Amino acid sequence: MRLEELVVYQTANELSDKIWKLINTWEAFSKETIGKELILAADCIATNIAVGFGRYSQKESKSYGYNARGSLFETKTWLTKASLRNLISDDDLNLLMTEIEAYEIKLNNYIKSIGRNISSNSNSRHKSYGSGSSSQSYNRNSDIDTKTYTTSFDEE
Repeated sequence: MRLEELVVYQTANELSDKIWKLINTWEAFSKETIGKELILAADCIATNIAVGFGRYSQKESKSYGYNARGSLFETKTWLTKASLRNLISDDDLNLLMTEIEAYEIKLNNYIKSIGRNISSNSNSRHKSYGSGSSSQSYNRNSDIDTKTYTTSFDEE
């Protein structure tokens, strides 16, 4: 599996793009203060997923997943501040918070899925599994069924 195929990565990028478009309408002072912090937090969600995806160690991958979740909560905080300072409407805030809450479930499930069905040797990027001579080789980052990213996150 490639990074660009991860729904949690795609959704994080879509969320930060929505926030970017919103901030782009603000006046200079608001952009320079809250706007910069908000977009950095939102961009860090996808960035941390990408960094974790590229790591060889499951522990590091999971750690960057937790960082992405922290950035998600930071994004919520900055959106709340922006709303309190009348930079975004209540409707925009509610829409974004609803998307973030749905995304949080997906991100949590993604973090939980890191390292499932993997042998105890976590230093190997490529591992094999199976029985007898019909063993298959796979990439550590593709050990989770792709369907997990597209369907089961929405079911919880």
